[in-house]
Amino acid sequence: LLQQPGNESLRELDQKTVKKDILQTMIEQNLLTQQATQSGMRISDQYIDNTIKSLPFLQVDKQFSPEAYHRVLQH
Repeated sequence: LLQQPGNESLRELDQKTVKKDILQTMIEQNLLTQQATQSGMRISDQYIDNTIKSLPFLQVDKQFSPEAYHRVLQH
């Protein structure tokens, strides 16, 4: 059963919002990384790990959730 545009469930809208937010964050991170690289700056793997782990949508009870991380990667 196909849904007409505009009739998405709240869950689908939430998933779309999360995906959009993730994509926006990744684009911003990529642009910052490009600027930093062109300026001779480097970003450590630890910084990237910490940034990913601090994203609210990847946390459960204010702790990084590997399960949430893998769910996001699978969608």
